Parts: sequence; C-alpha cells; structure tokens
Amino acid sequence: MITSALVLASSLFWTDIGSKQALVCELSQLSYCLSLIPASVRQQFPESEQQIRQVMGQRSAMVMSASAATFAGLVLVNSKVTQTSSQVNLAAGSFKLALQRQDDMSLWHEMGHLENIALQGRGLPIELSPFQHEWLADVYVLWRSVHETQGLDLAWQQYHKRNVDVMNDIVNMSHWSPPLLIQVLNVCSGSRVLELTEYRDFVQWIYPKLHQYSDDELKEYGSLLQRTFGSSVLQPLPK
Repeated sequence: MITSALVLASSLFWTDIGSKQALVCELSQLSYCLSLIPASVRQQFPESEQQIRQVMGQRSAMVMSASAATFAGLVLVNSKVTQTSSQVNLAAGSFKLALQRQDDMSLWHEMGHLENIALQGRGLPIELSPFQHEWLADVYVLWRSVHETQGLDLAWQQYHKRNVDVMNDIVNMSHWSPPLLIQVLNVCSGSRVLELTEYRDFVQWIYPKLHQYSDDELKEYGSLLQRTFGSSVLQPLPK
C-alpha cells in the first residue's frame, strides 16, 4: 500500500492495481508522466495535454483508465486545488463541514475506480452502471481510510460530504454514495475492515450484503432531493 507520506513527498509514483500498475501524477508533471506511458496506451487518452487539462478542469483529482495488459490507468492530482470545507445554505441557515485530508480522499476515490474496474467479473459484476462505479469508489475510500488511520472518522466524513454536496447541488446526485455507505457502516466495524487487509477481499465480502437501488428508486430520491433542497425552494428545515 502506498502511504500518504509518499504521496506528499513525490510528484509521481506507480501503484499496484490488481495485477497491473497505475501512474499517479501531479498535474504540473503531466508532460513527463505522459512520456512514461506506452504509445499504444497514450492513444486511448485525449490527444493533447490541453484537452486533458480541460477535461480535468478545477477538480483536485481525475482518473483516466486504460485497456492494456500491464497498465491500469493514469491518476492526475492537482495539489493547487485543495478543498478544506463543504458548505450548504439552507432556509434555517448555513451548514459548514470541515474536511480533513481531502487531498488523500480525492486521490483514493480515483484510485478506487481503477481498483473496482480490476475486480469486474472477479467479485464484482462484469457490468457496472456509472452510479455503481461512483459509490464503489467511495467504498474503496472507506476501506483505504480505515487502513490508513485505524478509524472510521474519514469514512463518516465522506458520508457527510456527499450528503452536503447533493443538498448544495442536485447535479452531485451522480456521486451520492450515502445510501450505500450507510449500509457498509452499519454492517462492519473498523476492526472488521482492518481484518480484511486486501481490498478485493473486503469488496467481495461486503458487496453481496448491500441493497442495490433501482433506477426508479434513484429517480425518486433525486426528485425528493430536488423538491427539498432545490435552489427555488425555501422551506423551513428544522434539524
């Protein structure tokens, strides 16, 4: 496992993703990182560096997966974009959530995408919907954060952050993992997560225990969230 200290100390590093490797690269080192990628893989990414930067926008991290025998993908991180809090304004007032180690959390989420892609057909379904990809990436964040900190505090932070984000803007529904994260948090303790030292063992153990939401259920949730927290809504929301 790559430790956070190594992440902070280096502008790029290789990390194992199943039987493959992924390159984690600081955005400022993009040119050099692209030169390390085989030409056959490079063709799978946007043609120019400018296009890659445009796709990344103001995100703190982004992943580009690859189809190759030994290369899983490229994870870009932008240390200049650091989120220290998440805030939502409600009729009853403003709520602000302080965020700890958010750079690590963003990095782990993107790495989680690659970890789960590697497990498709090997503990996870062969086909995953975009929503499944997102909440499973947060399941990796949960597992990784517990192994990094020996506690569930960062996992709960991710749960609350996703809720604040979707209250702030319904577009964040695509990343709204709490309906699944709360199931994981209710099923397992921090000690149980620590017992499963390999992520593949953890996700293969937890995935069958989770209730999967249908498209209709998700649409109903989205409608309810929009009616409750939409920008045109000014409802009193006690507690």
